[in-house]
Amino acid sequence: MGFKITARLQPFILPYSEQVAERFVKTLADCGVWAFQTEGLKLRVCMSDKEKAVYSRIGKVLGFDILSLIPQHYYKYNFLST
Repeated sequence: MGFKITARLQPFILPYSEQVAERFVKTLADCGVWAFQTEGLKLRVCMSDKEKAVYSRIGKVLGFDILSLIPQHYYKYNFLST
């Protein structure tokens, strides 16, 4: 009798996470993981300069600008809310 283990990849940051997903899923399977799920990176439209600096540093590590992937005012201009 074993346990069913679910792994979670959060945040799933495109395109970086997509580049490593196949290797990640294979590693999980080799470890006996039963299922996995992903959750996308959520960025606030109104973020402070301090938050922007954090995402900028993360982007430098990943090799691209995370903030440039997401239109800052998408929801505002399309009259949507979350």
